[in-house]
Amino acid sequence: MNARIDSADLASSQDSHTSESADLIAAMSQGFMTQLDLMGHIQHLESLGELRAAANLYALWINHAKANDKHFALFNYGGMLQNLQRPQEALEAYAACIAMKEDFPQAYINRGLLFEKLRQDAQALQTWLSLVSRRYMEKPPSDEFLTMALNHMGRLQEKLRNYAQAEQALEESLSINPAQPGVIQHWVHIRQKACQWPIYKSLPGISLAEMKRYTSPLAMLALTEDPAEQLLNSQSFVARTYSFREEHLSKGRVYQHPRLRVGYVSGDFREHAVGFLLPSLMDGHGKAYELFAYDYSPEERTPLREHLKAQVDHFRSIKELSDRQAAELMLADEIDILIDLHGLSSGARPGIFALHPAPRQGTYLGFMGPTGMPWFDFVIADRNVLPDELAVYFTEKPLHVEGSFLPMVSYADSAPVVTRAQLGLPEGAFVMGAFGNTYKITPEMFATWMRLLQRIPDALLWLVDDNEATTQSLKAQALARGVASDRLVFSSRTAHPEFCARLKLADVYLDTYPYNCGSTSNDVIHAGVPLVTLYGKTLVSRMGLSLLSALNSVSNATRTYSEYEDKVLELSIKKKAGKLPVAFPRGEPLRIGQALATLDQPVTHVVKAHAPSVTKRPGVKLFQICYTEEMLHSIPAGFGVLDNLSNERPDWREFWPMRNYLMNHALEDDVFYGFFSPLFSYKTALDFEKISEFALQHGAENDVLIFSPLWDLNSLFLNSFEQGEFFHPGLLSCAQQFMHAAGQDMRLSELVMHGDNTAFCNYFIAKKKFWLHWLELGEKLFQCAETQGTGLAHALNQNMLSSHDLIPQKIVIQERLVNILLAGSEFKSKSWSMFGLPCSVTPLSQYKSLAVTANALKLAFAKTGDALYLNEYHQLRDKVLKDSGIFELAQARDEVLSSK
Repeated sequence: MNARIDSADLASSQDSHTSESADLIAAMSQGFMTQLDLMGHIQHLESLGELRAAANLYALWINHAKANDKHFALFNYGGMLQNLQRPQEALEAYAACIAMKEDFPQAYINRGLLFEKLRQDAQALQTWLSLVSRRYMEKPPSDEFLTMALNHMGRLQEKLRNYAQAEQALEESLSINPAQPGVIQHWVHIRQKACQWPIYKSLPGISLAEMKRYTSPLAMLALTEDPAEQLLNSQSFVARTYSFREEHLSKGRVYQHPRLRVGYVSGDFREHAVGFLLPSLMDGHGKAYELFAYDYSPEERTPLREHLKAQVDHFRSIKELSDRQAAELMLADEIDILIDLHGLSSGARPGIFALHPAPRQGTYLGFMGPTGMPWFDFVIADRNVLPDELAVYFTEKPLHVEGSFLPMVSYADSAPVVTRAQLGLPEGAFVMGAFGNTYKITPEMFATWMRLLQRIPDALLWLVDDNEATTQSLKAQALARGVASDRLVFSSRTAHPEFCARLKLADVYLDTYPYNCGSTSNDVIHAGVPLVTLYGKTLVSRMGLSLLSALNSVSNATRTYSEYEDKVLELSIKKKAGKLPVAFPRGEPLRIGQALATLDQPVTHVVKAHAPSVTKRPGVKLFQICYTEEMLHSIPAGFGVLDNLSNERPDWREFWPMRNYLMNHALEDDVFYGFFSPLFSYKTALDFEKISEFALQHGAENDVLIFSPLWDLNSLFLNSFEQGEFFHPGLLSCAQQFMHAAGQDMRLSELVMHGDNTAFCNYFIAKKKFWLHWLELGEKLFQCAETQGTGLAHALNQNMLSSHDLIPQKIVIQERLVNILLAGSEFKSKSWSMFGLPCSVTPLSQYKSLAVTANALKLAFAKTGDALYLNEYHQLRDKVLKDSGIFELAQARDEVLSSK
């Protein structure tokens, strides 16, 4: 705000006496016209509209009057010159005022504001800083003017995206006077935009509750996933910010128009995130509606703005109208339905809607949360983004459209051609784009992105270079999480057509949470880039779900950070294998006309009868791998066919058809998948019904269910790798090399595994999450084996004897990938009773009871960590191995092999 001086301030600084001279100039020259006399004349001239004459009078008095307090006149003279559009002279007047009285704070404030208006930002900041620096002088400025100057500095630095300086200025202001809700509001959002985590930090005299209370509604959308907190925050903001006297100008009005008149009020009929979506909205009304646009956008000559003008029947400018004047115009236009496109976002004009110029009023698109405004009757949404159970957190009644409530508009065809090389993106990298506004990035989501970079070695995170402070903050956050800063690529903001072109260079787009991207996600989808989103219980966190549901791609909408991470990983694996699907949906009109037609229909709620809870039977999908036509005709009942008749990679055995299935199918949640060899039923005597029943009993609490024969071997060896080393010397060393290459620090020789987490080959069924991790590890093994010229690749492809067959060492390791994953704590597993499965054909099968005891000892150690169980186990198993004569058999085997 501008500082002001009026006659009341002058009265306290000088004695008043009336000039008796009729000649004003003479009176000034002779020192008879006081400042109070001067102001009386000035006010008279202003009332006549003679501003130039008033300014001339000021100049004469300043030049000729004899007074010690001319700084008052100089200050007001500067303000008048501003009104006369004479900024340079105004700056000189303020400078003269300050030179005459250095401790006059109002002049600093106004001079800084004028510099800012002239876009001389450095001079503006310096002027306010000069005032702030006087706080340590003998006569410091009052706290009111100190905080005013600091707040202007913070505001301008925020505008310039110098967030560190903005934050510092506002913190200094709050240290002087903590009771400044508006300043707290800006301070919080500045920290969001600068990615300074945690957002809420301790400040003297301000509680956490106050920080949350004064957080802006927009900022709160990105800070909480609690719908009740968002509603309370909006209602608090409306109560303290808007003091409109609500009127009902349209009360009692019922119009009978041939076409229903719908008005849209916005300052974003232009190239803006909201404006880019509006063509589809306007196209969706049909011929039953007469459209009015009430516009207060900044004027721009762009094809989009001209197109929007052509889409409506009436395009009215209300930029120069007051709220009441605009409302009266809408009333005169007899609008039936008036829709706001701002909500609580910047540029909103709620004063118009508080006057109720239309019988029905709603909000849409500009603010993705509850507005808390009592003058809105409805909010446009869909049943995915705002289902009935979440509508209680809105003061507005949901008006549901079919499909997604976000319009689908394609700008991809008009985008220029951009290459990765132009933007510093390597051709072979897996590029994860994330171009949402930086205030939407939370520490939890950023941590997820960092874990993805660690899990996907060739991945890059592609972000917007919004400002230096935020970019440096994100790089520092990456380093703190062990990720090199060169894994993050920053690109500057650009025009929308080029932005759409850039999107095509990404392999996946990472949505933010709890504030999903909206307009940007539309561009992502039309660029043919997979969108991965995370959704919760707020409208703003379900926008990605809304879009993906409309496109039948809901598998990319995840419920947890872990699912989100796994989905991106899945896409990276499929991209590397050339299996990443690409789709280019067409833009289509939003079905808004159908929804508006239901406005007057009564709301019906379906009352769900209470039903007793039942255990959900987990789904089971079992497949038998088939190598020949004969196998196709001997599929066990309930099993599907996993076709491997072509046997493209016989060196990868059963891994190859399993890999192909996982690469080409989207697995369902809460379904167990199993891929079994043709000998599974023969070796286990298990069928579909038995496996399904076991899944019903134990599937809810487990990720993996195991049906492994040869349990005596699992029991009498510490783990499957020790067992593998015994039968295939050299396996343990090769497997450990692979673990190192895969970035795993697990010591395989030290694993203690038992029957409930040890599987034989692929004799297990698992849920989607486990199979994805299995595929991730399998792809690393595949890449290591396929990379020619390395010692590890040579070792992995080296053949070894297994029963009566030679198989590559990589297959023996691949068969044990399940055990590597189950050795950790992420997945829970359960095994079929070992007594119901066959043992091995080795001499160890004669020691079944001791094998059971050995397994129990390992299980006890795993649960308690007590080394006594492990010591007892070693004594028992060493005796069994010695007594069984298996060492002699192994020695004889080695002698035969060495003689060949």
